[in-house]
Amino acid sequence: MKANWGSIRTYKHLLSILVLSSIYVFLSILTYHQLGTKIVNDSPRYLEYAEQLKSGFYFDRHNFWYLGYVFFIFLIKVFTQEVGAIILAQHLLSLIALLTLYKASYALFQDRMKATITALLFIFFVEINSWNAYILPESFYLSMTCFSLCFLILIFHKTKNWSTLLMGFVIVSVTALSKPTGIALLMALAFSSSMLINLKWRWPLLGIAMVVSLLLANTMLDTFRVIELNYVKGEVVYAVGTLPNDGLYDPLILDVPKDMVTSASDQGPVMQIVTFIVQNPWYWTKLFCLKVFFFLTHVRPYWSDWHNLFSVVFLLPMYYHAIRTLRSGIPKTISHFAVSYLLIHIIIIGITSVDWDGRFLVPLLPVIFLCATPAIKNTLIHLRLMAKAH
Repeated sequence: MKANWGSIRTYKHLLSILVLSSIYVFLSILTYHQLGTKIVNDSPRYLEYAEQLKSGFYFDRHNFWYLGYVFFIFLIKVFTQEVGAIILAQHLLSLIALLTLYKASYALFQDRMKATITALLFIFFVEINSWNAYILPESFYLSMTCFSLCFLILIFHKTKNWSTLLMGFVIVSVTALSKPTGIALLMALAFSSSMLINLKWRWPLLGIAMVVSLLLANTMLDTFRVIELNYVKGEVVYAVGTLPNDGLYDPLILDVPKDMVTSASDQGPVMQIVTFIVQNPWYWTKLFCLKVFFFLTHVRPYWSDWHNLFSVVFLLPMYYHAIRTLRSGIPKTISHFAVSYLLIHIIIIGITSVDWDGRFLVPLLPVIFLCATPAIKNTLIHLRLMAKAH
């Protein structure tokens, strides 16, 4: 009698999903018990925008770039006015995102162990779960990024029917409008898609995508005032200069040169930044590099030693294994998307500002975990063989 390998595989998938879900639900219960509902400085503007949408849609120059998250809040408020319901919905959506990331990894690598490793990385970086407790777009944006990843993998390598394309378009659009950095998703998608197009049309289409991206960035940055709120103050972390300085924050504030030149205020935001870079190249380069350093290492002088140690010990091996995979162990289309998505995010943070609490790194993690997985599996196999040899 032939073994029913399809049924066996299905059983193993269901078992993996059950175990992963159980662990994540347990962590979510702990998180909810410890943190409950966190309403912080930025929370009221998302809640207010969602409330005002009940009277009809209107364009808010600053908050429009968070519309995906605001609409998510709006949908919850249709059923209940309890703010805690938003938190519960974020926990549930995060669980679905975990399982979607598992599916995306399996669809890409056709390997259950790799899919499980990807999901476990998502679980073990416990900060991901903690953001579900906050009325902030990070949790929703992260979940939507996982959904977008899954649809992009299916569209690029598996299913190309109209229903998948339409659903993928909707998911990516909502994701891109959940945070200003969602522009990175659109630009990375445009670049990776162009690699599939005939060379004759590739560069013109990339040129159009670049122009559209710059126009979007110019409109978006109009309310963020990067020059006056960041460059002029020499702040690596946003608003860190407003705190009493006892030396703890010195690494996060760069000495501003006396001969610093600022551009005319009547220029557009993008042109102001470009002009500032040209006029102050060495100062801007130092500021940019410091931001990227603190962003990627995910450490802060005011965090505990254990927190900083965990960030370094966990993330640096992830970066190393992701780079190994991107060099040879992943389809080129996905590699193009991942590299461009990560680089654009990093450049955006380097140009603008690092956040106080580290939440800006969150949208990069699903892509990093997915890319790191094959190399991590190879490392685990190598370590097991070494152990057996001894």
